Amino acid sequence: TLREGTLDKIVYWQDLYPGGAELSGSAEVDGRDCHKVLLNPGYGEPVVLYFDMETHLALRQDITVESPMGTVPVESLIGDYREVDGVLLPFRLEVGNLGQKRVITTTSVKHNVDLPEDRFAIPADVLALLTPPEAAEE
Repeated sequence: TLREGTLDKIVYWQDLYPGGAELSGSAEVDGRDCHKVLLNPGYGEPVVLYFDMETHLALRQDITVESPMGTVPVESLIGDYREVDGVLLPFRLEVGNLGQKRVITTTSVKHNVDLPEDRFAIPADVLALLTPPEAAEE
Protein backbone atom coordinates (compact mmCIF):
# COMPACT_ATOMS: atom_id res chain seq x y z
CA THR A 1 0.00 0.00 0.00
CA LEU A 2 2.83 2.39 0.82
CA ARG A 3 4.54 1.59 -2.47
CA GLU A 4 1.34 2.16 -4.45
CA GLY A 5 0.78 5.48 -2.68
CA THR A 6 4.20 6.77 -3.68
CA LEU A 7 4.19 9.45 -6.35
CA ASP A 8 6.79 9.04 -9.10
CA LYS A 9 7.26 5.32 -8.40
CA ILE A 10 9.40 4.95 -11.50
CA VAL A 11 11.87 7.54 -10.22
CA TYR A 12 12.27 5.67 -6.91
CA TRP A 13 12.16 2.15 -8.34
CA GLN A 14 15.43 1.08 -6.67
CA ASP A 15 14.01 1.80 -3.19
CA LEU A 16 10.52 0.48 -3.90
CA TYR A 17 11.55 -2.70 -5.73
CA PRO A 18 14.54 -4.14 -3.85
CA GLY A 19 14.28 -7.37 -5.87
CA GLY A 20 15.55 -5.45 -8.90
CA ALA A 21 14.42 -4.77 -12.45
CA GLU A 22 14.67 -7.09 -15.42
CA LEU A 23 14.12 -6.53 -19.13
CA SER A 24 11.87 -9.42 -20.10
CA GLY A 25 11.34 -8.84 -23.79
CA SER A 26 9.08 -6.64 -25.84
CA ALA A 27 5.39 -6.19 -26.51
CA GLU A 28 3.05 -3.92 -28.41
CA VAL A 29 0.87 -1.42 -26.55
CA ASP A 30 -1.66 0.57 -28.59
CA GLY A 31 0.34 -0.02 -31.75
CA ARG A 32 3.64 1.09 -30.16
CA ASP A 33 6.65 -1.21 -29.71
CA CYS A 34 7.57 -1.37 -26.05
CA HIS A 35 10.24 -2.75 -23.75
CA LYS A 36 8.68 -5.02 -21.13
CA VAL A 37 10.29 -4.49 -17.71
CA LEU A 38 9.61 -6.56 -14.58
CA LEU A 39 10.02 -4.75 -11.25
CA ASN A 40 10.42 -7.16 -8.35
CA PRO A 41 9.20 -5.89 -4.96
CA GLY A 42 11.14 -8.63 -3.16
CA TYR A 43 7.90 -10.36 -2.16
CA GLY A 44 4.65 -11.01 -3.96
CA GLU A 45 4.02 -10.53 -7.64
CA PRO A 46 6.22 -8.30 -9.81
CA VAL A 47 4.96 -5.15 -11.49
CA VAL A 48 5.26 -5.18 -15.27
CA LEU A 49 5.90 -1.86 -17.02
CA TYR A 50 5.87 -1.27 -20.75
CA PHE A 51 8.08 1.56 -22.02
CA ASP A 52 7.71 2.98 -25.54
CA MET A 53 10.90 2.08 -27.46
CA GLU A 54 10.92 5.44 -29.23
CA THR A 55 9.86 7.92 -26.53
CA HIS A 56 10.89 5.84 -23.46
CA LEU A 57 7.62 6.86 -21.76
CA ALA A 58 5.64 4.36 -19.68
CA LEU A 59 2.53 3.31 -21.63
CA ARG A 60 1.18 0.44 -19.54
CA GLN A 61 1.47 -1.11 -16.09
CA ASP A 62 0.28 -4.58 -15.08
CA ILE A 63 -0.08 -5.47 -11.41
CA THR A 64 -1.74 -8.22 -9.41
CA VAL A 65 -3.74 -7.31 -6.33
CA GLU A 66 -5.15 -9.46 -3.57
CA SER A 67 -8.84 -8.84 -2.95
CA PRO A 68 -11.76 -10.57 -1.22
CA MET A 69 -12.39 -12.16 -4.64
CA GLY A 70 -8.86 -13.57 -4.78
CA THR A 71 -5.93 -12.58 -6.96
CA VAL A 72 -7.00 -9.97 -9.52
CA PRO A 73 -4.91 -8.75 -12.47
CA VAL A 74 -5.08 -5.00 -13.09
CA GLU A 75 -3.97 -3.37 -16.34
CA SER A 76 -3.37 0.39 -16.49
CA LEU A 77 -2.88 2.24 -19.77
CA ILE A 78 -0.99 5.50 -19.36
CA GLY A 79 -1.15 8.23 -21.97
CA ASP A 80 -1.86 11.71 -23.26
CA TYR A 81 1.52 12.97 -22.07
CA ARG A 82 1.83 16.76 -21.96
CA GLU A 83 4.65 19.03 -20.91
CA VAL A 84 4.06 20.99 -17.70
CA ASP A 85 6.89 23.21 -16.46
CA GLY A 86 9.37 21.23 -18.55
CA VAL A 87 8.18 17.81 -17.32
CA LEU A 88 6.15 15.31 -19.35
CA LEU A 89 3.15 14.12 -17.35
CA PRO A 90 0.39 11.67 -18.29
CA PHE A 91 -3.07 13.25 -18.38
CA ARG A 92 -4.99 10.00 -18.97
CA LEU A 93 -5.04 6.76 -17.00
CA GLU A 94 -7.29 3.88 -18.02
CA VAL A 95 -7.54 1.12 -15.40
CA GLY A 96 -9.10 -2.22 -16.28
CA ASN A 97 -9.88 -5.22 -14.10
CA LEU A 98 -12.57 -7.88 -13.88
CA GLY A 99 -14.15 -6.67 -17.13
CA GLN A 100 -14.55 -3.10 -15.87
CA LYS A 101 -12.77 0.01 -17.08
CA ARG A 102 -12.21 3.30 -15.24
CA VAL A 103 -10.78 6.31 -17.02
CA ILE A 104 -9.11 9.08 -15.06
CA THR A 105 -8.55 12.27 -17.01
CA THR A 106 -6.49 15.14 -15.65
CA THR A 107 -7.51 18.52 -16.98
CA SER A 108 -4.67 20.64 -15.60
CA VAL A 109 -1.57 20.45 -13.45
CA LYS A 110 0.03 23.33 -11.58
CA HIS A 111 3.23 23.05 -9.59
CA ASN A 112 4.18 24.94 -6.42
CA VAL A 113 0.84 26.69 -6.03
CA ASP A 114 0.23 28.60 -2.80
CA LEU A 115 -2.69 27.06 -0.93
CA PRO A 116 -4.72 28.61 1.86
CA GLU A 117 -3.67 27.40 5.34
CA ASP A 118 -7.05 25.79 5.94
CA ARG A 119 -7.22 23.91 2.61
CA PHE A 120 -6.82 20.52 4.29
CA ALA A 121 -8.36 21.38 7.66
CA ILE A 122 -10.91 18.91 8.96
CA PRO A 123 -14.39 20.49 8.81
CA ALA A 124 -15.88 21.28 12.25
CA ASP A 125 -18.81 18.87 11.81
CA VAL A 126 -16.44 16.03 10.96
CA LEU A 127 -14.10 16.98 13.80
CA ALA A 128 -17.07 16.78 16.19
CA LEU A 129 -17.64 13.19 15.06
CA LEU A 130 -14.00 12.37 15.84
CA THR A 131 -14.15 13.77 19.38
CA PRO A 132 -15.13 11.09 21.94
CA PRO A 133 -18.34 12.03 23.81
CA GLU A 134 -16.60 11.96 27.21
CA ALA A 135 -13.97 14.42 25.99
CA ALA A 136 -16.68 16.77 24.71
CA GLU A 137 -18.34 16.85 28.18
CA GLU A 138 -15.14 17.95 29.97
